[in-house]
Amino acid sequence: MSDIEKMAWELLAMTLGERDFHCEAENVRAGEDLESYEGELQAIAQLLRWGFNTPQGHARAALTPPEGFVLVPVEPTDAMQRAGAGVVCTDVEDIRQAWEAMLAARPEVSGG
Repeated sequence: MSDIEKMAWELLAMTLGERDFHCEAENVRAGEDLESYEGELQAIAQLLRWGFNTPQGHARAALTPPEGFVLVPVEPTDAMQRAGAGVVCTDVEDIRQAWEAMLAARPEVSGG
């Protein structure tokens, strides 16, 4: 069982308990009667994968840039500066190549 599945089961149990379905919540925590909640568990697990409903998920969502964007440090790293400095910029295309070199040298951010 993955960590996301465990989190999904616990979120489902918490939600059931908050709605006064305490017996069902305990069944979910015990791993019983999960088939009747299969759709809910899958939906919660997908939301967790997308980064919702947990502090860690919110952090992951905040670190997930929109399509076509990447995260970069506020100040370029030494590796990024060296990569960009290796391109002689005399026109717009050269600047683009320097930018691409710097992006390729950026540090990776773990999705956690």
